[in-house]
Amino acid sequence: MASWWADDAFWDAFAPYFFTVERIDRAAAQVEALVRLLGITPGASVLDLCCGIGRHAVEFARLGFAVTAVDRTAPFLARARKRAAREKVQLEFVQADMRDFLRPAAFDPVLEGADHDRRCRG
Repeated sequence: MASWWADDAFWDAFAPYFFTVERIDRAAAQVEALVRLLGITPGASVLDLCCGIGRHAVEFARLGFAVTAVDRTAPFLARARKRAAREKVQLEFVQADMRDFLRPAAFDPVLEGADHDRRCRG
């Protein structure tokens, strides 16, 4: 039997609690603050681990960053892809457990969903 955290139906059921309108609306300001804090400029390669529905990944892409967004939850990635298409931004989506994803020396900052709680860590 799979662990509870590996059950996409569990995460899909709780998505409305994780991704409230308020949290979604804060994403742009959070990304702008991260860009200033990290001192990164458009064109930098950003890895968003546990990207969820793409709140931050899409914002980074919108600002001109090369984004790879990783999540293990298929329904979240589907929503993230729709969000990227709606915003007309290009980014790479990868379905993988963050503990298994590996692409050495490929990214400038690596962001692990700071407000995704413990969802991706198991």
